[in-house]
Amino acid sequence: MDYMRYMPQLQHQIKAEWRRESSYDNKYDDGSGIGGYYVSDSLTFDEFHGEAVTYNSCVRILNTRGMPPIETMFKLDRQFDGMLGFGPGKSSVLSQLASQGMTPRVVSHCLRGAPDANVVGFLVFGEALHLDVAYNPMVPNQ
Repeated sequence: MDYMRYMPQLQHQIKAEWRRESSYDNKYDDGSGIGGYYVSDSLTFDEFHGEAVTYNSCVRILNTRGMPPIETMFKLDRQFDGMLGFGPGKSSVLSQLASQGMTPRVVSHCLRGAPDANVVGFLVFGEALHLDVAYNPMVPNQ
């Protein structure tokens, strides 16, 4: 498949060349699928250790670029900046952070804050240390 046909500016945008040995192709049970290639990327985040905060920590991760572009796969009425993979495999963002000693293999998220708050949600790698957080496991008994 000629990926450059779908997005001609791709090489310039990410400054990486597509190579056959770095490609992937996932097929799902419903018959759909996605293909693309892997690129090295950096993830920037803030670290909280009790009262201490480290801003703009950065870690290198292996990321994927899907083809055709994600905007054509889903009917979106809003723009978004990208997607993070949280699957059980070794290439998921969480697994890569854990393998580098950055966080345990735990992710917490809140999709929305209080109705009167200006918070749209949060994402925590590792254990959230806030006392007002209630936990519900996504995978029972794990």
